[in-house]
Amino acid sequence: MPAKELPVFPAVRFSAVSAIDLSRLNKFNCNNGTACNNIRGVFNCSNGHCKNMSEFFLCHHKADGHTINSQKDNTKLNGFFECHGVHCTKIKKPFSCDRYCSKITARSTRFHYVANFRLKSYTLCKGIKTE
Repeated sequence: MPAKELPVFPAVRFSAVSAIDLSRLNKFNCNNGTACNNIRGVFNCSNGHCKNMSEFFLCHHKADGHTINSQKDNTKLNGFFECHGVHCTKIKKPFSCDRYCSKITARSTRFHYVANFRLKSYTLCKGIKTE
């Protein structure tokens, strides 16, 4: 299927934002000594191996679960956590994240235009939602 072409406006420049390959997120092995002593942000963890989601996403969440010391109880890091240093608090409820779009300068992440008498809309950046 051919890619959809965006309309060309003389005063507007369009930038493509590629999808995030979640395997590219920085990984921390909290089972490895002091590897997680200074981590900060939202992390997706599995058995003490944590991926930093805050690198590419701004997450809207509430850390409402138990707090784990990543240096002592690292194998208990399973699920989503908000971490500040060695203290990681479980995020129990579903939350959403918006992708950082550093290469796009715009007032909003959505723009509208009229083509063939129809209002069209594009989203410049998409986020993720946990369940």
